[in-house]
Amino acid sequence: MTTIWQTLSNDETIILLQNINGKYNMFNTKNGILMPILDNEDYANLTPVASFFGMDNAEELTQLAQDDYKFYICEYLRDSKHRFLLQECYQTALIKLEKFSYIKFCANPIYQAVIQFNNVYTNVKWQLQVSYTSTNEIIDNNIYIVDSIDLITDKQITMICSPFLIDIYFISNNILVHYAIDLPKIDGETLIGNYF
Repeated sequence: MTTIWQTLSNDETIILLQNINGKYNMFNTKNGILMPILDNEDYANLTPVASFFGMDNAEELTQLAQDDYKFYICEYLRDSKHRFLLQECYQTALIKLEKFSYIKFCANPIYQAVIQFNNVYTNVKWQLQVSYTSTNEIIDNNIYIVDSIDLITDKQITMICSPFLIDIYFISNNILVHYAIDLPKIDGETLIGNYF
């Protein structure tokens, strides 16, 4: 059963599937099309962890990949209606935690964000990291971090990434918990988590 899917603005729902050979495909439920994600031998040492369509359409795919020590961003373009071609992979500033059991990821032209989850007895410890994309000769090498420990009864967690806000929703003891996390401004203000 897959846990990675995304609904896009044009009523498309895309589901990430992995076949028995370990290869990944995107299934478009609107059109019933299975689109392979074609890898490049130069990046054979990287393992995909999560994928996200940052432009809210099924044309550009951003994938979070990992090796033994670090995270990488791999960018794919859809070259036809039936496949994605790898353009490039590069190391990201996001820090890979030593032991994580589950991950959520999003990316857009402004930033990349990852939530890493680690089971601690009946609670789940999670950490959100945000790293900004360098634009117009402005480089922000900071990683903005929010940590929390919550009682999350299953993996029903969603992350909604907009340009200035990340919303995190999950179920805890049959209650919907919402974190609205304001992203830092251009002057580097710290992340502020609001618990509702």
